[in-house]
Amino acid sequence: MPQRRGAMSRRLPSSRPHDRARGLRRVLRADRLLPQLLLLAVMTPILVFAFAAYRDWRNIEAEASDRIVHVRDALTEHAVRVFKTHRLVALALHDRIALMTWDAIAGSLDLHGHLQALAADFPELRAIWLIDGSGQLRASSREFPVPRSDLSEYRWFEELRNGTGNVAVGRGGEAFGEDDYFTIAFRRGGSGAAFDGAIALAISPRYFRAFYSSAYPDDGLIALVHEDGSLLLRYPRDPSLPRRLAPDSEFFARTASSPTGLFAQVSTIDGASRLYGYARIGEMPIYLGFALGHAELLRLWRMRLHAYGIYFIPAGVALLLLALHAWRSHRDLEDMVDTRTAALSDAIAEKNQLLKEVHHRVKNNMQIISSLIRMQERVQTSPEETIRRVQAMALVHDLIYSHDAFASVDLAAYSRRLIESMRGTISADIAFDFRLEPVTVALDRAMPFALILSEVVTNASRHAFPEGRGVVAIALARSGDTIELCVHDDGQGFNAEVDGRGFGMRLVKSLAVQLGAEIAFARENGTTFRMIFPVEQPAREVAES
Repeated sequence: MPQRRGAMSRRLPSSRPHDRARGLRRVLRADRLLPQLLLLAVMTPILVFAFAAYRDWRNIEAEASDRIVHVRDALTEHAVRVFKTHRLVALALHDRIALMTWDAIAGSLDLHGHLQALAADFPELRAIWLIDGSGQLRASSREFPVPRSDLSEYRWFEELRNGTGNVAVGRGGEAFGEDDYFTIAFRRGGSGAAFDGAIALAISPRYFRAFYSSAYPDDGLIALVHEDGSLLLRYPRDPSLPRRLAPDSEFFARTASSPTGLFAQVSTIDGASRLYGYARIGEMPIYLGFALGHAELLRLWRMRLHAYGIYFIPAGVALLLLALHAWRSHRDLEDMVDTRTAALSDAIAEKNQLLKEVHHRVKNNMQIISSLIRMQERVQTSPEETIRRVQAMALVHDLIYSHDAFASVDLAAYSRRLIESMRGTISADIAFDFRLEPVTVALDRAMPFALILSEVVTNASRHAFPEGRGVVAIALARSGDTIELCVHDDGQGFNAEVDGRGFGMRLVKSLAVQLGAEIAFARENGTTFRMIFPVEQPAREVAES
């Protein structure tokens, strides 16, 4: 036993140096790993910042594309409506001079006054000219009699004279000594008849620039471009820049393949890099373009990076200290940051979507209200009529908000609500008979329907019952892809508003065109109004809008 104890006592000292060496190696290994851990702690926020910057840049590009498409579509819709008005002006003039010779046109002071009144009614019309088949200016809204002017060599006139189309567009200001106007010319006689001159409208870009300045006063670039590459309008205006796109512009290749689209390019006019969105304006040989500059996107990106930097710098210092003591806490913190960032991005995206929807609805309704007010001022309609029509529109929004259905409207429910809201203005002895099937349409199609129903019911209650008693039957039904509305009154069968040319009936016909509807009135045991329209907007109208 003494020998064993001694042997053990001799072996124990020999194991202690080995244990010390192994512990020292652990310490040295930890010392070597510490710089790597510190580097990792420093690099982690940098890498996260770089990833966030990259992701934010991609988000900015996506948001810019969405914004370009939204603004482009809104501006295109505005331009389509303006140019449709010009076409209606030309058609009205065509009917006015259909039976007149060019000598009679040139000598008619009454026609000159009519042209002056038309030009004064539309702020974008600089002037109206009537040009005979040889290219001679015969009548004008600006002066009487007109001086001798030969316009036969201008390109837009040659297109009408030698082509088969009914409309031509060009930089027409130079034809009349004006530098900042463009011309829309319509063929007299139509495409199926022999060429017999043109009706030319000189359009002022100032009207469009004023609208763009009030509606989109940001750093975007807006342009109206002829399909041949000539610039009809540029906002903001810069007279020092060329008036035509270079032949190698991406615009020509893109418009040849698709009437709408997006593309990025360095401008061939001013050399700036931009993201462009374009769309053809209905059947016109004109494209509307809206662009955001690359420099503007970089500015927005730097602003966001600055905000991120304020957050990531203290986060990096905190991570550096935590790396020395609690790597696990560091990972938990990173997970929490990612979760909060994702939640914030979702909240911002939802808010932006709601703002876009609210803006779109308010813009559309304000345009309708503005158009109603302007039209009613011309015919001197009473303010009560304006209030009634606006209340009919407001009732649509009240219905969708009360039912939490923000994209569609139940026309049956709306019809009942509308009649209830009108009870106070209708004779108490007039009864209503409802035969309504549930029919749901999009909000944009519910607005014209609402105004039409309000006009027809108001008209029947006011004019169909001289004795103040009667029944108005309202029927609504859907058959396949079409909807039929029928309003019948058992009144006297004669209605001055329906049989005449009242503003209400003109409004009904105009709204029916927006719906793509067919309307008719019948006299049998009273008066029956019938309207048939598609559930969805026709494809051609969707493309033009």
